[in-house]
Amino acid sequence: MLSHRSIFASVAFGTALLASGCTIKATETSNTVGGGAGGGYTTTTSTTTTTTTSSGAGGMGAGGMGAGGQPECLGTQGSGQTEAVCDDSTKTPIAAATAVCDDQGGVSGSNPPPGIGACHGGFRLWVAGAAEELWYCLAQIGVEPANACDLEQVSNCVGKVSALSCTDASSSVCGQLKAYCPQGDATFDEPSCVVDIAPWQDQPMVDLGDCMTTALAAVPAPTCQEAYVACFDQITGN
Repeated sequence: MLSHRSIFASVAFGTALLASGCTIKATETSNTVGGGAGGGYTTTTSTTTTTTTSSGAGGMGAGGMGAGGQPECLGTQGSGQTEAVCDDSTKTPIAAATAVCDDQGGVSGSNPPPGIGACHGGFRLWVAGAAEELWYCLAQIGVEPANACDLEQVSNCVGKVSALSCTDASSSVCGQLKAYCPQGDATFDEPSCVVDIAPWQDQPMVDLGDCMTTALAAVPAPTCQEAYVACFDQITGN
């Protein structure tokens, strides 16, 4: 699929288990966003509070971004667009492109345009506002093989939308992931994590926490950043 780190890099609503003993609760905040997939619309973002306990002496404490949220960021509500638009060549030109793409972004292979997979991945893993904005960006890529196969254009769309996504939830979650790292392990890149997972729905965040919990329990254990990268790639299909 895709990633903000490689080519794909919000907790939705409800209560979810992030890591062993780490509970995330999300509440709604409305924001107005202009432009993109469907003109101006109102998004609903998540503001999380987390309560975490870890094994051993003492707990990890409580966190949260508080009320208010961020103005003009991409959240959980869009204009109603669905994943089917990814394969609609009348709305997404690359859907009509010839399958000649290779893994390096060239035209000497037999793969469909990478933007198609990115579009599907966005609707499956990202909140609606971000998924629609990603689709809109990908829909600007030309149908010609040199454009349709270009990984850089897809990566630029992913990075752009990730940067525009609401980070109330991802800031809280990434902070909790950092706190869950083993004592003395300072490898975790929290700022990148905040951007990487900002567009994500609830379940992928739950899966990330579960995956990192399992990875860090291994003997020998990877570094916290290695665990994050491996788990991120597993969830996004890289």
